Amino acid sequence: TLERPHPFFPGEFIKAGTNEVYLYLQVGRDNDPRGAGVGSLFIQEIEYDADTGRTPAGIVPLTSDDFIVGT
Repeated sequence: TLERPHPFFPGEFIKAGTNEVYLYLQVGRDNDPRGAGVGSLFIQEIEYDADTGRTPAGIVPLTSDDFIVGT
């Protein structure tokens, strides 16, 4: 990706090669198939550089504590 303006902080820029991965999980309720249940969100920033490669490299580990509950 190209360098771009930060959407929340005027005057700041997100450097080229930066991507955000959003993983959203939704848990339904057993007794209410129409109910939305509880949502959880995990956001991981990944940077790519032509010289050094991807940061973080390899597989990104996840635990339940990494998620923002109630989103």
